Amino acid sequence: MVVKLVGLVTTRILISSIRYLGWLWGLTNFTFEVQPLLICLMVFGLYTVANPGEALTADKIFVSIALMHIIQIPMVALPWAVVNAVKMAVGVNRIQRFLNCEEVDPGTVDAEVEDRRNILELRGRWPKPTSEVFF
Repeated sequence: MVVKLVGLVTTRILISSIRYLGWLWGLTNFTFEVQPLLICLMVFGLYTVANPGEALTADKIFVSIALMHIIQIPMVALPWAVVNAVKMAVGVNRIQRFLNCEEVDPGTVDAEVEDRRNILELRGRWPKPTSEVFF
């Protein structure tokens, strides 16, 4: 009874964490897809607020949208690059710590194992095949 209860609680926790990660992944993808539109709206809004005397013409809008379209992929890839750079730094630090550790004293390691078994000495049996075959 206790094992079933623990299994049920563990399953519920697992499902809730998977649901949370799904929502988080969906929010992240939504943000990345809407990011170019939001940036365009912010740029044009700031332009009209910062330059109230100048008109926002079609020439300026089309050139700005073309330039923003060119930098759209680097803008989306920047967060992934930051995450991968942090992963790389953590990995390099771990490798450096490992390589800079002191050597193990050869006297503490016993290279001779007396109860060693050779794989060729192992014997095993397979169950006899039954006449019924289930697919």
